[in-house]
Amino acid sequence: MKKLIFVLFILMLQSTVAQTFLIDDSTNVSEIFMQHYFDIMSQNTDSTRLYAQIELKKEYDTPGDSFIIFVKVKNIGAHTARLTEINLNEIPEDWVIVSGPTKFIEEIGPGKTKTAKFYATRGNENTEIYASVKALNTITTTTQVIPVPISFLTIILVSFSLILITYIKK
Repeated sequence: MKKLIFVLFILMLQSTVAQTFLIDDSTNVSEIFMQHYFDIMSQNTDSTRLYAQIELKKEYDTPGDSFIIFVKVKNIGAHTARLTEINLNEIPEDWVIVSGPTKFIEEIGPGKTKTAKFYATRGNENTEIYASVKALNTITTTTQVIPVPISFLTIILVSFSLILITYIKK
């Protein structure tokens, strides 16, 4: 039963996310799985752990702003993390994430750190961005949450409008 689920997972993953790998485009997803299958099945997820941190670079407070989201993933466990999936969460529909909100890193050795970059353009909606990270042989971990607020100019304009309305009513 495990093998059937594994094969179905390979086929699904290969058909939907093969373009988002941070590895050589000519590498076949199922080849990666097969290379590491027995290694992964023999490892205990308690001995491989990941730590993840998210950072945003550039201004991102006004709709239309483009910025970069960095997700740093460090393997703080004893074994190599295999096929690590990084997902951005809480991304509004009117935002654009180039290449989608999911990236993969083939391997992260013990004590090593790798970074996934996401290029984003924010829309009108505010959000709180975070990333979830999971390798085949680890439990899921999440980053801290970064709020993406409305612009300072919008706050000033709304405040000014409220003051103006209050003044006119008197």
